[in-house]
Amino acid sequence: MVQTAPRAPRNSVGRVSRVVAATDVITAVLVLLTVSAAVTGGFRAEVLGARLSVTSWWRTALLAAVVLTLRHWWQPSPSVRARAVQGWRAWRVDPVTRGTWPVVVATRVGVLVVGLMAVYAVGYPQGRAPIRVAEGEVGNLPARFDAGWYLTIATHGYEYFPNRVDRQQNLVFFPAFPTLMHWGSLLVGRQVLWSGTLVSMLAFAWAARYLYRLAREMMDDDRAAAAVALLATYPFAVFFSAAYTEALFLLGMLGAWYHVRRDERWAGFAWGLIAGLTRPNGCLLSIPLALIVLAPLWQHGRLRRPPGGWASISDRLMVAAAPGFGMLLYSAYVYEVTGDPFMWIRLQAAWGRQNVGVAQFLAGEWQSVAQQGAYQYATSNVPDFLNILAAGLVAVAIVPVWRRFGVAPATLLALNVLPSLASGGWLSVGRATSVLFPVFLWLADALPVRYRIAAVAVFAGLQVFAAILFFTWRPLF
Repeated sequence: MVQTAPRAPRNSVGRVSRVVAATDVITAVLVLLTVSAAVTGGFRAEVLGARLSVTSWWRTALLAAVVLTLRHWWQPSPSVRARAVQGWRAWRVDPVTRGTWPVVVATRVGVLVVGLMAVYAVGYPQGRAPIRVAEGEVGNLPARFDAGWYLTIATHGYEYFPNRVDRQQNLVFFPAFPTLMHWGSLLVGRQVLWSGTLVSMLAFAWAARYLYRLAREMMDDDRAAAAVALLATYPFAVFFSAAYTEALFLLGMLGAWYHVRRDERWAGFAWGLIAGLTRPNGCLLSIPLALIVLAPLWQHGRLRRPPGGWASISDRLMVAAAPGFGMLLYSAYVYEVTGDPFMWIRLQAAWGRQNVGVAQFLAGEWQSVAQQGAYQYATSNVPDFLNILAAGLVAVAIVPVWRRFGVAPATLLALNVLPSLASGGWLSVGRATSVLFPVFLWLADALPVRYRIAAVAVFAGLQVFAAILFFTWRPLF
């Protein structure tokens, strides 16, 4: 006689666990809204056509108490407090936390401290900040350069002026980051730029955890921690403490990369879509992601047909295409606004971006070196020289990254630097290199311990210099 397992009771562990997890998350959100309303006065917003008002802290506190009571009636053990304590202790002893958290906090907060000190000690070139959103320097600290464009999108949305296509317009900036700025600002008293800074810092902290996990799959814990430290102290990592897209883009790239490697498709697709909606060059991530999918089929110099046919990996290739889908989604919106889906590309000419080709650009720069001499060329424009060093580092890394980690990460490096040089010269090349995590994996793996420490020290010193330039309104790009 075959015995069957007894039917699970109504309050089975699996079902209760899901209910408990959901109610605990709801409780945490309500507590966060309560604190926000008590400190900032709350907010009113429109969500999917419905008006949402959170202006009374005691109402959200009362609702949190009701949810908490029902949750403990449903399953009193483990309590919310016990789960929170257990989660906190697990997070503290997690090797990923130990390998990332100290350097993340030190560098991201340190950059802001250096920037504020530079404002008082060095000052602005014209004696005042070109953009002011607050009276005090602390409140005004995130208002730097392109952060103003994200501010306009987060507060007023996109604008298009068809008779001013030769001038800078905010359609060139992709929507993921300003959208997070807008919704995050509701919790911090409508401080939109500080919301963007917090989004960047939290995104970088999350990205550092992904990088550490990825590195541990290829090397030991010490080298994994070194990769995070090299990334966090990189001179152009200053943008990870600013209301800029670099940190969110890095998180999208690393999240997609990590999950595609592990064949975790939904997570890989979601992070890839975020990357594609964050920066114009995000769509290029689809190419190396596709190479990750196809790499096992490349044998003896040929691309082998999958055992189940090409249809058997079509879903994996769809995941790899997610960044491209993100770009197409934004292009569809731009088409609705302008009638041209790629107007966001054409408008970039107003920033001085013209496609002259890598060879022609480098030939012109070489001629400048020959005419001025290397010393005069390097010192005539220090920010450009820093961008040159960043581009040189990536160029040197491409071949060893290919040999050590494969064709996909090497392709990622080439795709993010060569088009930038072809269309904008040294403009923003340093920012483009700050998210190229294979470079930091290679450095952590190739350098002996004493040289890794020296590299971190040199990087950190240059990042302090970059922070002084950036926060005192001296162009870094």
